[in-house]
Amino acid sequence: MNEKNCKIIDKLKEDNRHYAEFNKTNQQYWKGMTLIGLVGAALLILLMRL
Repeated sequence: MNEKNCKIIDKLKEDNRHYAEFNKTNQQYWKGMTLIGLVGAALLILLMRL
């Protein structure tokens, strides 16, 4: 029983590590997309004023 629990805990730790890595790359992606969105919006406003 205890050995089974240890295996489950190890699996959860591994899943958690993968999720943390995924979350990190996801945050970088959204920062990039937000930056592109802000620059795009600024360019659009400038074009409208011309």
